[in-house]
Amino acid sequence: MQLKKALNFNTLRFGIAYALGLFVAGVDLSISVRAGEDLTGNSLGGTASYVLIALGTIIAARIGAPQLQRFGPRRTFFAAGIICVLSGVSTSYAAYASVPGLLYVGMLLIGVFMGLSNFHRILVKDHSNSPNPWDTSLVLLSGVVGSILGPWAAGSVAGSVAEFSKAYQLVIAVGGLVLLTSLMLPKHSRTSAEHATTASFDDRWLLYLGGIAGMFGYAAMTLMMTAVPLAAQSQGLESQDISRLTEMHMVAMYLPIVMVPPLLARCSARATATGALGVGAIGGVVVLMIDPQFGKTSLFMLMLIAGVTWAFSYTAASDMVAENQFGKANPAARGRVEMLPPAGMMVGAILAGLLLEYSGFLSVTVAFIAVSVAAVLTLFVLGKNSIVVGAKQR
Repeated sequence: MQLKKALNFNTLRFGIAYALGLFVAGVDLSISVRAGEDLTGNSLGGTASYVLIALGTIIAARIGAPQLQRFGPRRTFFAAGIICVLSGVSTSYAAYASVPGLLYVGMLLIGVFMGLSNFHRILVKDHSNSPNPWDTSLVLLSGVVGSILGPWAAGSVAGSVAEFSKAYQLVIAVGGLVLLTSLMLPKHSRTSAEHATTASFDDRWLLYLGGIAGMFGYAAMTLMMTAVPLAAQSQGLESQDISRLTEMHMVAMYLPIVMVPPLLARCSARATATGALGVGAIGGVVVLMIDPQFGKTSLFMLMLIAGVTWAFSYTAASDMVAENQFGKANPAARGRVEMLPPAGMMVGAILAGLLLEYSGFLSVTVAFIAVSVAAVLTLFVLGKNSIVVGAKQR
């Protein structure tokens, strides 16, 4: 019944907008780390691409909520479409003319675009007449389309590093579609006063706990998403194989989301996120024990594990943030919380680059396990009483 209610125009418009954002993310995330490494000649230059994407996402998270409140979704995401086009122009020319500086400018801009696109998963509940857990999950699930088509399109038009400029031109085209899609979005945001009456101290606590859960989920996932393509390239895998690896990873990030709403109906979002990160740690240990040399199959398995871990932990964290009354009543607080997941992404990208450059892929896998274990312990300690609170709130 809840799923049927969530299948409406409101979910459709935010889902389409989010899918376009994931298409762009799929293109950039599948090739940018290799483009950065090729233009600079070292793995740190490659991971710098993800660091700048994360920095742009943090900037968008900080300014996005107040801007959405002030200008509304339609004008905010029209501006996001312009930013997307500019990032495509910058990265396409950078890859064509071998200008690392322009590539990094484009990465920062695409990070801002991705950060703004992340708000679709929250806005769908803000503008729903009868919010339920399927609203956020369906918008995130729409990312499956973009996550499949983005890496596939990038691999199809750019079979080698020398052709990456063609892939970045796709970002320009999709930016035009984002401009058109923005016209379907609500002109004005729901006012914070509509949500202010039911906000409480428990709501504030759960809002920040949701941000922390999202931060750990992103940090663990980004470690693998950054390091595995570079490790695969060092093993001699073809460009199309690496694109397929990224494509499978992104499908693993979004396809399992369909299982989250039924799970949230039975246990708290905090418990769901904690369990997912625990399973991720166990999966990393199993792969490490079976194949410490990390052959092609093991790399695929690690990307699959990282994607599924993110799917459950981030969707649960998003549900905590989207349903939170304190966040709805305080756009500035929601903006601060939205900075935490991309901060985790930045830390994961920096850590992956340093470990790959100075230690090797084994240390990246150990770090993935350690971050996942730290997440489980942190969420358990900080949220040991939130199962009851979350159930009451829901």
